Amino acid sequence: NSFCTLLATATTAKMQVLARAKAGLRQSSRVTGVDASASNASAIARVAASLPPFLMLYDGQCVVCDASATAVYRLNRGADGGREAFRRIRIATLQSNAGVAFREAFPDLADVDSVFLVETVAAPAVDRRWLRRSSTSRQTVAGERIVRVHAKTDALVRIATLCDAWVLRVAGHLLGIACPRWLTDRAYDVVGRHRLRLLGRRAPDTCQRPSQGLRSREFS
Repeated sequence: NSFCTLLATATTAKMQVLARAKAGLRQSSRVTGVDASASNASAIARVAASLPPFLMLYDGQCVVCDASATAVYRLNRGADGGREAFRRIRIATLQSNAGVAFREAFPDLADVDSVFLVETVAAPAVDRRWLRRSSTSRQTVAGERIVRVHAKTDALVRIATLCDAWVLRVAGHLLGIACPRWLTDRAYDVVGRHRLRLLGRRAPDTCQRPSQGLRSREFS
């Protein structure tokens, strides 16, 4: 009898310890995401309060990035009042006020050379499955919102899933499942290292002025 009581007590204590550890891990995941810093939670919350549902951030001095932003504008129309409007992507350069605020909120991404897609969704829809392959993407709970930062291959794949054409959306989902991130991110880095040398750089005084077609999507 006493042995059974002792065994039951030990089992209960062990289950309580495991439950507390699991709860702590779950809370840490909700606050910090993947490699995100909890110390920047207030900065992230301030940025999240003003973000549109989808924001693409790119290097305004990069000719390739500017062309990519133009392509996104053409492939992601999201007409007002139409069923595609909820997928509309706003656009800003990393040199803009929005870009500077983003860098301050995510200082660990300051040295990551990439186009970023910042996605803001309502909490508590925490979903870490899409983070399983990438070391540069982030998911952070900020008040009543969740901020997801897609970088490198993840950014390109997520943008494809938001395009108006269903073919591109399907292709984006398939690439997101099939592409090994370690390989595609490495290829992305190779192109990123040589893009300015091979294709040139826009003048600093023009990097914050999007081309005519992009001005309707500009976010500052």
